[in-house]
Amino acid sequence: MSHSSFVEFLASRNKDFINLFNSESAIGLVDTLRGGEKKKNDKKHCVVVSFDPPLNSPPIVFNWGTNDVWYLKDAAINDDFFNEMDEHVEKSETPYVIILERQGLAHKRKIQRFIKNYRDQKFRNRPKGEMPKFILAEYKAPMSGVKLTELVGGPHDTSLS
Repeated sequence: MSHSSFVEFLASRNKDFINLFNSESAIGLVDTLRGGEKKKNDKKHCVVVSFDPPLNSPPIVFNWGTNDVWYLKDAAINDDFFNEMDEHVEKSETPYVIILERQGLAHKRKIQRFIKNYRDQKFRNRPKGEMPKFILAEYKAPMSGVKLTELVGGPHDTSLS
């Protein structure tokens, strides 16, 4: 999938979740759109990170469960967390990290610092092409739609300013 088609994919998953939630109960039907449980040896779609999750299980906003994505809920700006995230990105179908956060400037600063520290600590001596792609998914309320933004990493990244 190209970068923009992955964002379109996420938007359609979130729209399906909202439609399902409005018509019945999305929490009870989280497995219906994706067709049941995945096998344990299958790769997961991507990594979802959240400093301030909208629900106990943030991947649900894309109608995903824990068998579909790697969910890292206690995001931290340290080497141990970055190593864990790297391991999960390597085991994923796509090299994407979705950062799911409430809309607000304070979170944007934290996310910008998170990506900058990750890039500085883990990609100082590695090719930039190996770096995962980051997507910011912002929500206003726990059961509302998300706004998706592709975050372009660079030495002077201002996409979050």
